[in-house]
Amino acid sequence: MKALFIWRKDSKSFIEDNNQFGGDAKFITSQEEFDDFIPKDKRGLKESEKKKETRKENVLESYTKIYILAELGWNKQQIFEGYEKGFQLINKWNANEKAPCIYFYSLVNRKIIYNKVPDNFKFVVKAFPFRDLLEIKGKYKFPSDDISLSKWTFFKTYALENYGILDVISHRLDGLDEKGSDFEIDLNSVINELKSYKIFTGKAIQKFILNIKYTNSYIADLKFLIENRIEELTGETKQPKFKLPETLNLVVIEDNKEDQRVIINGLRRHYKTEKKFNDKVNVFSNGREALNFINKNDVDIIITDLQLLDEDEFYQEIQGVEIFDTAKNLKSTVIGIITGFGRKGVSKLLGNNEKFILLKKHLKRFNANEEIDLLLKSLYDEYQKKIKTVYYNAGTHLGWMKNSAYRKYYSDKINEDKTIHNDIYKKAKNYAELYLTDELDNETEGWDSTLLKTENIKNADLKNVFDKHYSFLAQRLIVLSFYIKNNKVYEQGKFEEVANKFIKRESLNKSYLTSSLGFSTSLYSSKNKLRVSGDIIKEGEFEGQNKEDVRIISFKDLFPEEREWIKDKLNFDEKLSIKSQSKECARWLRDNFNQFFPDTDFDAISFDDFYELLGELEKRQKDEVFDENAFSKIVEFFPKEVEQYLTKQEKKIIKKINTIYDNII
Repeated sequence: MKALFIWRKDSKSFIEDNNQFGGDAKFITSQEEFDDFIPKDKRGLKESEKKKETRKENVLESYTKIYILAELGWNKQQIFEGYEKGFQLINKWNANEKAPCIYFYSLVNRKIIYNKVPDNFKFVVKAFPFRDLLEIKGKYKFPSDDISLSKWTFFKTYALENYGILDVISHRLDGLDEKGSDFEIDLNSVINELKSYKIFTGKAIQKFILNIKYTNSYIADLKFLIENRIEELTGETKQPKFKLPETLNLVVIEDNKEDQRVIINGLRRHYKTEKKFNDKVNVFSNGREALNFINKNDVDIIITDLQLLDEDEFYQEIQGVEIFDTAKNLKSTVIGIITGFGRKGVSKLLGNNEKFILLKKHLKRFNANEEIDLLLKSLYDEYQKKIKTVYYNAGTHLGWMKNSAYRKYYSDKINEDKTIHNDIYKKAKNYAELYLTDELDNETEGWDSTLLKTENIKNADLKNVFDKHYSFLAQRLIVLSFYIKNNKVYEQGKFEEVANKFIKRESLNKSYLTSSLGFSTSLYSSKNKLRVSGDIIKEGEFEGQNKEDVRIISFKDLFPEEREWIKDKLNFDEKLSIKSQSKECARWLRDNFNQFFPDTDFDAISFDDFYELLGELEKRQKDEVFDENAFSKIVEFFPKEVEQYLTKQEKKIIKKINTIYDNII
């Protein structure tokens, strides 16, 4: 066994008398000897000098055991300087296949040493073996156990790295509480340690710790800065690729404290301040408390553990599956599941998309934040779908409606009053009905035809934007009414003559139809393949008119309620293909019902056509000539994506499917 002693000169004789090492023990007993022995940084050296330092590295790594006296006494101004020398040796040890087996000796208790050494050496005190110096008597055998290579790899690649040191400090902060008796002392110790690591902690942390506040909120803010700095040091993106809007209200339910910590840290990255995070993210360990909060407050996104246990590892009264059942019935709330079970099994159990499920094992990975971001993005996309479907906050051409500032305000407002959508649409229909009876004009009480332009929305009063929503919906109904009564042709000049008494706008052209009202339009002349010369239509009913003034409005972008309204008020019912309303819905129907109707073009049929097909299927069921098992599987996983495209009249499709299913079972 080849041993290296970093020791005091006046106390090495009794070790030399110990024949445990024979002639293989080397002693370093002064600062000069140590400086000559320790390898230097090779950057900037000549090639011959680099070779010399490489030989020193090889010599250092040849020692199988290294024993260091904590109280070296080489520097009278520094106590326990042996730990400083040990720290230097550790940082110069580059061997990958062998760990440095270092032991420290002292007459002083290890806890006292830990509190006395400079903060950047504390890890060495904690991690490497310690022996009482008084044990060295007579035939004392120095320890010969090896430090495992896996432990050394952990030390070298994590604990001794800048980000590992900061992570340890972050964990130390977890144990502090302003109500604790030694709170100020412990916090000062952490702050001093951070100051000693000035080189890599970054300006934000160093600036923050200049003004210490002895509060839990100060600790939370400091942890937030440390977590950000760790991400920078590890090469992870400081800001997530997907940025969750800070306006949404979140609830997190996780009983495991470590998993909860990882999730919270992942979410914090999406908020500029700790205060904003605390205002918008509510964290629970108890399912009952979380459910009470959800029932009393407006929540946009819920992330819950599927299995919730109490402190004694018994199942809590309220489980994640019950929170899921509550959330799925909320109009504008989406839910993600955290589980240790497999994605497919949980997805089948809950009828939930796999992309809304986060596996617990992913929280243990170094890229846990990326996994959390993927879940958040999926949930946010689903949230946007819900808002679009239920609250009309969407459309491919909805002009000022699709502006982020408007969306922000509108998505906040909808949760203040669950009936707000119905109230606004009812108001819009009232004004549209006044148009049908020729009673609407600019003097009508409460009517304002002014719509905000897209380019001005950023500086607009958001309440004013929201309050004008009824007018937007009403004008869509009015234009549709005119269009249908005019044989499904929009003549700009003709409509302007009608509308000038209730719409304060000089031109009701294509821009009005598309940018302001969100319709999809095409040229009448192009649709009917009419001859046009110099932008003037040269044939047909509208010969002599400018081609831009005569247009066709597509019905594919209509809201379901608009299709119901024109059917009720104008007795107009144009069958739209399911595919024109939702490619996903048409694809689902084709994939599942093609087995019963192989000759049907599911890309072309309407919902009414599909209802008639179901009537035929019901007849087959009564005659017992179709595969009941196949149909039962379809009903079992009938997706919400289909239901959301059905108007009230089309809900008969659901009833028909359920009737057939009831007959089967």
